[in-house]
Amino acid sequence: MDGLTKYDDAEYFSPECRKSDAINLVTEAYDSKVKNKQHSDRILEIDSSVNILKQASDAICERSITRDNGEDKSMLKTLKVFSELVGHEVMTESEGWLFMACVKLGRSQQGKFHLDDYIDAAAYVALAGEAAAKEQ
Repeated sequence: MDGLTKYDDAEYFSPECRKSDAINLVTEAYDSKVKNKQHSDRILEIDSSVNILKQASDAICERSITRDNGEDKSMLKTLKVFSELVGHEVMTESEGWLFMACVKLGRSQQGKFHLDDYIDAAAYVALAGEAAAKEQ
């Protein structure tokens, strides 16, 4: 499949990830593009926006399984440690995720192109949106 990752390994993802509406929408868009082979002779361009979002979604789910504890994402712990280090509260969880997106976007402008910079930035923006919704 020209270096693309197969996305239907159901046992790979936690039940929460498999049931996510956002993941289902991205998967449906991915599947639709694969079936229709629109805009390309290849099944799906490696740098298509749908594929980038799918990979970002996969990364969030994978990291949630391997590093996070259910709803407890790593950003809150990271901010607590950093606040202790500098002696004052530094930012909200959503701001922390936006900061990480900026790190990845900054890296994207240096050196050679790495698609991973954009995949990670998309994931961080999604996490920022999730955190901002909870902060309201």
